[in-house]
This record gives sequence, C-alpha cells and structure tokens, in this order.
Amino acid sequence: MSSLKNEIGNKYGYLTVIERAPNNKDGHAMWKCKCDCGNEVIVLGKHLRSGNTKSCGCYQKERAIQSNLERGGDLTGLRFGKLVVLEEAGFITGTNGKRKRLWKCQCDCGNICEVQHQYLNFGDTKSCGCINSVGNVTITKWLNSHHYKYESEYSFKDFICITKPYQFDFALFNENNDLLGLIEYQGDIHFKWRTDSWNTEESFIERQRRDKEKFDYCQKNNIKLYYITYLEDIEERLEEITRELYGE
Repeated sequence: MSSLKNEIGNKYGYLTVIERAPNNKDGHAMWKCKCDCGNEVIVLGKHLRSGNTKSCGCYQKERAIQSNLERGGDLTGLRFGKLVVLEEAGFITGTNGKRKRLWKCQCDCGNICEVQHQYLNFGDTKSCGCINSVGNVTITKWLNSHHYKYESEYSFKDFICITKPYQFDFALFNENNDLLGLIEYQGDIHFKWRTDSWNTEESFIERQRRDKEKFDYCQKNNIKLYYITYLEDIEERLEEITRELYGE
C-alpha cells in the first residue's frame, strides 16, 4: 500500500489545503481546502493533483463571465450618440444575481458617466442624460403648453426588463390622477438599422422585441398605447390622441 501524501499547505489553483478531511471516498483521501474567494470545500486529493478541481466553483463562474465579456466585445473608443466609451468600469449585479458589464463614458457635454453594456449596445442610452430625443422634447413642450397632466418615463412595478422596469415615454392622466393612456415616440432606430453605426441589426431586433413586449403588456392590461413616429407631424398627432383620451 502506498503511503499517504500529506497535502496540507499545498496550493492547487485557487485552493490551499488546510487539513485532512475525516472521511475517504472510495478509498481515496479527502482534503479540506480554502479557496481564494474565502469559501471552504472538501476535495479528493487525486482531483487536486490532476487539476480537475481548481476552486470551490468560482473559477468556472469567472470563466463563464469572461466568455460572456469576450462575446460582448470591447466597446472602448466607440461612440454611442453623444457618448464615447473610455474604459471598462466593472460590473453591476441585478436582483436576479446576474452581473452586467459597465462602461465609463464621456459625454460631449463633458460629463463622465457609467452605462451598462446592453444600454449602449441597444441604443437605450445616448448621453449622460443632458439631452432627450428631439421628438420627446417636442412632445414635452406641447403637453406643458396645453397644461395636460402627464409623467415622462413612466413604468409599472410588475413589468421588469432584467434589472429595471420598462419605461414608457409619456403617461397621461385625468384630474383624479387616473391613467388614461401611454405615448411612445419612435424615432428611425425603431424601424431600420445601419451597418456603419451603433444601431446594428442585433440592436434593432432587440429593440423590436422590447417594443412588442410593451405592446403586449398594454393589450393584456387594457391600457391604451399610442405611437408617434418620426415621420408624423408630432403636434397634429398629439391633438388626435388627446381628443380621443379627453373627449375634446
């Protein structure tokens, strides 16, 4: 019978052997190890020596994350609207436990901000917040000038997209604060994509998917949803919508 090799103090990958485990497995010695991440785990000695086990499991998670990052691509130096990506800025963890990559960006106005990878890639975030789309600005001015009660970037608690609620551009209310309907302004990025910009085919397909989810949510919950596109006269369309909602 071969003598037992003392593994205490040896390091294998992320694991450092701290003591012999009380039980064997199929006649093989088990060792209690401490992972670099702080977790403790019991591992077969032969799996340590062969390299089959390198961590408590965190190594595989890190590799999966790295693989996702590599597939996502490096955005450094790319422009998205008024934002230029400066460097990677770590991760944010959502309520579902998933990690999302952040990018440090500089806006044309001079502000520095951090933006999630997906919001850059799919065209949801184009500035530090210093501007809205021309269409949204026009709608805001019109609603204010006509003294309608409304809320911009309106959301529902039960309608979530990954880590944050879906947002509708405008919600209109009556004097009792009852929701009458929603308005979505759709610029050209909702209808076409380009090969020479951030508005890629992938982004366009994802945007259409989310537009459909918004439509389906409103249909399911009997919420009136109106669209104003970049090809329409915004003020004329607003007059049509408000006449229908307010009975004017």
